Amino acid sequence: MLSTANACSIPSPHLSGYSIVEQLYIGARTIVYRAVQTSTQDSVIIKLLQQDHPSFNDLLQFRNQYTITKHLNLPGIVRPHSLEVCGHSYALVMEDTGGVSLNHYLQTHPLGLHDILAIAIQ
Repeated sequence: MLSTANACSIPSPHLSGYSIVEQLYIGARTIVYRAVQTSTQDSVIIKLLQQDHPSFNDLLQFRNQYTITKHLNLPGIVRPHSLEVCGHSYALVMEDTGGVSLNHYLQTHPLGLHDILAIAIQ
């Protein structure tokens, strides 16, 4: 579902209908937040492009990510709820499965060589 009713400013993460709880990840192109949908009190994940004015290709890739994942029914794939218009960009709203970022997990649960090799083989 593509919603055009909401507007936000990327530097100040405000998306109408959602309350940001915490920042989960910041990368070169995207920022990921955990939020609460105010109408349902459901926990969701919101992924935003970092740029205030992303390129057409960035917007197209982001929209394609939503479209493709919406039609996938595979274990381990986070289901998208909606693609919201957010200023000159998009916000991808996804289900919150309660996961943590790999960086955060590794800080609290260092992996031994055996675990690293087991993951690499998969």
